Parts: sequence; C-alpha cells; structure tokens
Amino acid sequence: MLVGSLRRSHLEALAEVARRENDIRGRDDEAKVREAAWQARVDAQAERVCEEVEHNREESRRLGLVELANPVRSSAHRIQAEVTALPQLRFASSRS
Repeated sequence: MLVGSLRRSHLEALAEVARRENDIRGRDDEAKVREAAWQARVDAQAERVCEEVEHNREESRRLGLVELANPVRSSAHRIQAEVTALPQLRFASSRS
C-alpha cells in the first residue's frame, strides 16, 4: 500500500514536471517570437533614421552649394558688367 502510494505520487510528480517543461518551452517560443518582432521593428526604425540622415546630408549639401553660388553669381554679374563697359570705354576714348 505504501509502495503504491509512493508510486502514484512519483507519477504525479513526473506528470507535473512534464507540464512545467511544456509551459517553459511555450514561453521560450513566445519570447523568441517577441524578440524577432522587436528586432524587426528596431531594424525598420534604424533604416528610417538612416534615410532621414541621408536626406538631411543632401539638403545640407544643396544649401551649401546655394550659399557658394550667390557670391559666384555676384562676381559673374560684376565681371559681365565690366566686360560690357569695356567697348564703351574704348569707343569714348577713341572719340576724344
């Protein structure tokens, strides 16, 4: 009788261990799925950040070129005005 009771307790304990191991495997699987989803979100956010940074770099380059172009344009206009005035100066000096 005592052996039967011990055997039954042992079998119940083994069944409980099996249930808990199954629960642990299930939780491990859920954790892996959550981890994969989290990693996918992080990767997507990182990609968006990289795209935004690249856009800001391109915008900074464009603005830098615009700033450089203004003095060049002013110089070009000044040179053009001086070149345009040269024939008039020659003509005026030749008439004197």
